[in-house]
Amino acid sequence: MRILARTCHLGAISLYLGGVWFGQSPEVLKPYFVAVVVSGAALMALFFNKNANWLMQNRGVVILLKLLVVSQLTLWGDSQIFVLLGLLVFSSLISHAPGSVRYYSLFHQRRLD
Repeated sequence: MRILARTCHLGAISLYLGGVWFGQSPEVLKPYFVAVVVSGAALMALFFNKNANWLMQNRGVVILLKLLVVSQLTLWGDSQIFVLLGLLVFSSLISHAPGSVRYYSLFHQRRLD
């Protein structure tokens, strides 16, 4: 289920980001944005169901920070594309980081497994 949700999430993000890159209207982008939100919520639910610790680990904190930035996306105006690209890079870095980074908790000052 996580692989399916992650695949849907990556596809939706790709379509949304491509639409923003090529200047599509908000009406055209809305279904892709909804797909990003729904697939992201599904991923969060699956992570939470497996282990609630993920929310306190760096990987969970990064997701919460991404949600905060995305919720303020309209404030970025024409710079939106650069914010989205930054989020994409940041997400890729944390998701491919070693476990010692992803599972580390700043709150507990140690790795949480």
